Order: sequence, then structure tokens, then C-alpha cells
Amino acid sequence: MPTPAEIVMASYEAYNAGNVEGVLMLFADEVEWEFVGPQSELRYAGPRRTKAEIRDVLLQMGEDEEVHAFGPTEDIIECGDRLVVIGEIKGKVKCSGRHCGREYVSPWVHIFTLREGKIVGWRGFYDTAARLL
Repeated sequence: MPTPAEIVMASYEAYNAGNVEGVLMLFADEVEWEFVGPQSELRYAGPRRTKAEIRDVLLQMGEDEEVHAFGPTEDIIECGDRLVVIGEIKGKVKCSGRHCGREYVSPWVHIFTLREGKIVGWRGFYDTAARLL
């Protein structure tokens, strides 16, 4: 069985390859997922609970963002069933209201919870001001 860190890294590899189903197969059927940010500005911000909802979020992100680089920038921190990953995204807003064409760089922190080889929790914190302002 892969280690929790290997599972997390596999989720990033699948995401970067545009493999939404590959990302989803790493999640449990019921998940506590939250992209922390202003829901009035980012339609994919807020909590989700199912793989179907997470699929929608990943597809919405692909519709709204052009990602140039995305991934961890530091070692993964493991603490029991939780992992903390610090990284960065470089991208461009496709066309979404007043932010159309805006290029940005945003550091991020992801907190994963894993049980029995599956991701059961994810919280993402981004510098949303880098994208929005």
C-alpha cells in the first residue's frame, strides 16, 4: 500500500496531467473538502462533501484558470493521519468578470486527512488576493 505522502503526491501528479478521475480515485466516497476563499468571487470556494461535488470543482477550476505551474515547494509535513503541503501555483485567469486575463502567483497550503489509504479530508488555503486584486 502506498504511503500517505505517496497518495498525496499522486493526487498532484493526476491534477497536473488533467486527470480528474485519477484525482478522484484517491478520495473516499465521503469527504470533507473545503477551498477556503470568498465564494462571491470564486465559484469553487467553499465546502464540498462528495466526489461528484469535487469533480465539479476541479472542472470549474479548469474552466476558469490556465495553470502554468502547480505543486509543492517544500517537504510534506506528516502528523498522524494529517499531512500539510506548502506549494505554489502560477496561472492566468481565463475570463471571469473583471479578472479576465489576470496572471498571478499564489502560495498555498493544503491540509490532507487520510484513512485506510484514501483521502477523507482536504482544506486549501490560497493567497486569493493575488488572483483577485
